[in-house]
Amino acid sequence: MSNILEYKGYQGSVEFSAEDDLFFGKVLFINDSLMFHGASVVEIRAAFHEVIDDYLIFCKQKGGAPDQPFKGTFNVRIGPELHRTAAITAAYRGINLNELIKQAVAEKVGSLIKADPIENIQHRVYHVTFQAEIGTHSNEILMTNLQYNLSDSTATTNTPYHILSTSKKSMRLTH
Repeated sequence: MSNILEYKGYQGSVEFSAEDDLFFGKVLFINDSLMFHGASVVEIRAAFHEVIDDYLIFCKQKGGAPDQPFKGTFNVRIGPELHRTAAITAAYRGINLNELIKQAVAEKVGSLIKADPIENIQHRVYHVTFQAEIGTHSNEILMTNLQYNLSDSTATTNTPYHILSTSKKSMRLTH
């Protein structure tokens, strides 16, 4: 079960107030403060879509760019000893510290998804770039050894995925 809504690349939290008998939420991972509420699941989802659509229209009218949830950069506080060890490790590998951290995060996230795809993927459909061994099983196409792209870093899983649908740019998968 997830308390996160997704729409047009934005994520919103959903909580319930028993006192007010109302669902409420806020748009996550952006600097602007966007809140929404509704009396039912249908209403909260519609309110989330409406707040995102209104936000995008507002930004366009004002000539500004809407804040994006994930820009590909973030600050990490790791302490001086781990910082030193990571920098030395990167130097010995002939890469910069940013590349080492990017590889480490991709490896860790990939292993979390592989270990428990349902919890970590939250039943989302991911758009992936892939290279895979393709075979058939019970009249369904199966992909194994799926390589998916996470922020320009490639991770690999051997979990079989069923192809639900494809287009030139994306593929819907389930397992």
